[in-house]
Amino acid sequence: MICSLCSNVLKEPMQTVECGHNFCKECLFPTNSNRPTACPVDLTPFDESKVFPDKRMERQKLNKVVKCPNSPNCTHNGVLSALSEHFKFCLWEVVACPYGCGERFLRREERHIGEGCAKRRVVCQYCSGVFLSAELDGHLKGCPSAPVECPNAGCEHIVRRQDLSHHIKEECAEEVLDCPLARSGCEGSCARGLLSKHFEEKSVFHGKMVQQVLTDLKSQLEELSERMQQQQDGHSKLLSDVQKDCEKKIEDLVSTHSKQLND
Repeated sequence: MICSLCSNVLKEPMQTVECGHNFCKECLFPTNSNRPTACPVDLTPFDESKVFPDKRMERQKLNKVVKCPNSPNCTHNGVLSALSEHFKFCLWEVVACPYGCGERFLRREERHIGEGCAKRRVVCQYCSGVFLSAELDGHLKGCPSAPVECPNAGCEHIVRRQDLSHHIKEECAEEVLDCPLARSGCEGSCARGLLSKHFEEKSVFHGKMVQQVLTDLKSQLEELSERMQQQQDGHSKLLSDVQKDCEKKIEDLVSTHSKQLND
């Protein structure tokens, strides 16, 4: 079952009719040189029509029990015809990373596929998006569904990143706010959770402040009303003057016209 030329196990066994020697098909008919006209072993003349595939030798070869080439690590023994199938599962076979990162490793070293490969696909546990392993850390820094802590000291709430702005603006008890009466003159500020206490402590001050605001508003309204009345009086006088002027002009026109008729 050994090639008479390469001394390896026969691959696609060929046999010469005249001398009966066996060769690999590729050894007997190399593609990079001229084909021989005689047996390379004993120089017996032959032609291609007298060289044939040795099916018997092929069957014998395929039925021969062999060890896995990865022995002694792999202890598999089996017929040669089943060796290619064994290679698909042999834990000691060197394989390429299925994700295409270029790494080669023993099939038994599954940690590379599960943890080490930068090109393996992973699922974000927060948004269920699928990313390359090497990109996951960058994604998590901005994932809208990832949990984040409220930045306000004392607040222990953890919310989704996309909800953080709403939490701070509408819910966080530690968010510092100006007093709702700031436009009325209160300069106080406190955490949202202490607003009730602020109103309680400043109730008298707020009452006086609101009263002053109402007084100022009343004065402004009275002043505005007076100005509107003055404008209205001015408009009435202007209207009266215009009316009188028009009446005088009409009277003058009528008088002039009558005089012309009499003349």
